[in-house]
Amino acid sequence: SKYFFPIPHIPIRPAALLTTASGGTGGSGPFDHYGLNVGPMIVSALFRFVNGRIELFMGKALAEAHKREKKVKKAARKEEERKEAEREAEILRQERRAARTARRAERERRRKAAEASAAASGSELGVEKETDTGNDRMNTEKETIHQTSETEHKEENV
Repeated sequence: SKYFFPIPHIPIRPAALLTTASGGTGGSGPFDHYGLNVGPMIVSALFRFVNGRIELFMGKALAEAHKREKKVKKAARKEEERKEAEREAEILRQERRAARTARRAERERRRKAAEASAAASGSELGVEKETDTGNDRMNTEKETIHQTSETEHKEENV
């Protein structure tokens, strides 16, 4: 036997079935004792069925585990990409801040240099000049416009 357990002996005797079906008494023919043992066939069919079911179950379980693993890897990859993008954005943000700070420092340096040169030229004349404010600029612009319009009037009259 190829199986390591006792196999049931289940004979099917077609000759005995035919004689009883035709009205004869059992055991009357010479082939009544010959038949097929279907016990190993039944056990083999049962094993094939159970093996198929187990393989199907395991295949589904492995496929599901593979899908889950792919999903976890994809989520980890996306998370890593997001973190990398955040790092790059932070680097760009720091670069912009540094550039902005440098521009502010340059403007402040220029402003102080302008104030120093204005103070130096004002002290040479003996007159202290006030720092340029928004109102002074506005007045200066109005005066310039007024002077320009007066000059245009004179030229038209001449």
